[in-house]
Amino acid sequence: MKELREAEDWAVDSETDKILKSEHPWEEEEEKEEEEDLAGPVYNNSIFMNKKIAIPVDENGILDSHFGHCKFFALLDIKDNTIVSEEMVNPPPHEPGVLPKWLAGKGVTDVLAGGMGHKAIQVFNYNDVNVFVGAPKLAAQELAKGFLEKSIEFTANYCDH
Repeated sequence: MKELREAEDWAVDSETDKILKSEHPWEEEEEKEEEEDLAGPVYNNSIFMNKKIAIPVDENGILDSHFGHCKFFALLDIKDNTIVSEEMVNPPPHEPGVLPKWLAGKGVTDVLAGGMGHKAIQVFNYNDVNVFVGAPKLAAQELAKGFLEKSIEFTANYCDH
């Protein structure tokens, strides 16, 4: 049984490695954009002063509980713990590993989601993006504000794959 479990762990890690090392055409464009933007996030005693939060939402701007199949992402720019802008973007087609790399390429520092698969969480972590699952079903701005003020509660991950 232990050998089977180790083989399964290796298979998951091998699959995740393939996702992490895969290349996509938009990555080159994003790298060029990043080179032009020299500002980047500001660190102060290991605390992010500036953040970019991504929230998977439906057409009404409410948290979509299925991260990988959402219609839009709300991208919220945060400066000094205040929401300064919000942009709704259409995600690329759903494929394993694509959304985490795409959002990381857009400068996202944190993702608030209802549920998310284990592999997606690993790819986000590999790209230095924090993931918070079990978020309540709220409007993007309300959810982000509650997250920043630490006034909302995250529960269990809704996703089991």
